[in-house]
Amino acid sequence: MTETQFVYRTGIASKNRLASAALVFQMLIIGITLSLTGRFNATMTDDSPGYLEFPFHSFDAALRDIRTPGYPSFLRLVTLATGSYEAAPTAQYFAFCGAILVFYFGLSRNVASGWSAAVIAGSLLTTNILWLYVQTITTDTLAAAAGIAAMGFILQSHGHEGRTGWALAGVIASTTAAWLIRPAYLFLVLVVPIVRTLLHLKHAPREELTYGRIAQYGVKSLTLACVPVFCWCLLRLCLVQSFGVVSFGGYNLVGIAGQFLGSEQVAQLPADLQPLARLALNYRDQLPANSLQMLDADKLNYLRIENNYDVTIWHVFTPAARELYGNDPSVMNTQLRKLATATLQSESRSYAVWLAKALRQGVYKIVSDFVLNPFGLMVTVIATSAAILRLARTWQRRVVHTPTTVAHVTEILFVMTFFYAVMNLVETILVCPPLGRMTDAAAVMLMPLATALMLQQFVVTQAFASRHDESLGQTKF
Repeated sequence: MTETQFVYRTGIASKNRLASAALVFQMLIIGITLSLTGRFNATMTDDSPGYLEFPFHSFDAALRDIRTPGYPSFLRLVTLATGSYEAAPTAQYFAFCGAILVFYFGLSRNVASGWSAAVIAGSLLTTNILWLYVQTITTDTLAAAAGIAAMGFILQSHGHEGRTGWALAGVIASTTAAWLIRPAYLFLVLVVPIVRTLLHLKHAPREELTYGRIAQYGVKSLTLACVPVFCWCLLRLCLVQSFGVVSFGGYNLVGIAGQFLGSEQVAQLPADLQPLARLALNYRDQLPANSLQMLDADKLNYLRIENNYDVTIWHVFTPAARELYGNDPSVMNTQLRKLATATLQSESRSYAVWLAKALRQGVYKIVSDFVLNPFGLMVTVIATSAAILRLARTWQRRVVHTPTTVAHVTEILFVMTFFYAVMNLVETILVCPPLGRMTDAAAVMLMPLATALMLQQFVVTQAFASRHDESLGQTKF
């Protein structure tokens, strides 16, 4: 290495250390702000007791429970370390910051400027999934942290020679942690191989870009992501006779399908499901007044289905299943899933309409919530203004090409954000309305993408100004 190269690399390393320090300082400031605004005070929700009362005393009961053991284990570790679960929000924030650091180091492997990587990664500190849910004793923030870490490890596996093995292990570990914390993050099992394969297409030498090699790479990535899921499901099948990540999918699905079920359809159901359907309809008829909303609206009205979702699960079908099959969550989930599936077979058109409306609502929520986020609105306005300025200058026929490094990381983030959001949203609407906490989780990668686009516009505008000044100097002399 020549003296010039040494000085150059030392300068870059020094700038990257400063960028890393600035990112950590930003985390400290945000942490203090969250503390001062009361967001480190543990807040209980309707779901919280299920996590705090998880049956660790019995391996069989734990595998049958409606919750996966990831988040209850996290709460137990916090309690053992501090004596109370009250410190959970603080621990969730530290986990979120750790995921951001993983994401930052992944970005720094793919963009020349450590400061750009720090700004992009730091934008995750402004996301709704942190500010709205870090204080709650729920899975939202911790699962999002695992998802961010998975994306960061993917970036590391494609941005640096010699680190592929460790980064790939990180991808698998964080993906597995995500769905063990929150089963809805099973979408990562598909996102990981898709994104890794597309990034491989971008990085691989031309001679390796054959259909056979690409397919082999994709299948390998999919297999690695699926192995932990398969092993977990196989364990549950062997011990509790239930093949699935958790005994909860039937509860979710009947919240949608159960609203399409009427007394006239009961006779069309399989004979073994008719008693459950009749008893559930009886529970529905006996609900107190105003328990179900918008009953005068069309049964396919989106808001009617969303508003009555929880009541349908917990006050109509769950009590009926418990009365018939006992208080075994695994058995109840199986029967509710069978009833929901049978109902949807006869109401396939209603379900298709629901999916279309839920997809529309999900996209609307993602976009509107992002713009309503103060930082999201600011980034959108700045990026749009810079783009308009660049277009105005382009119209003067002074075209400036985007620097490769900026365009490179923006393209990568676009791929990640698109598949992360789409796969998350699609998985959600299959069994659940796209409520705010679901769409906030789906949109978590949108802030880094918007920030990268903003930086890209600034770099292009700066490059144009530089070239414009050079042209003026040449004209002058």
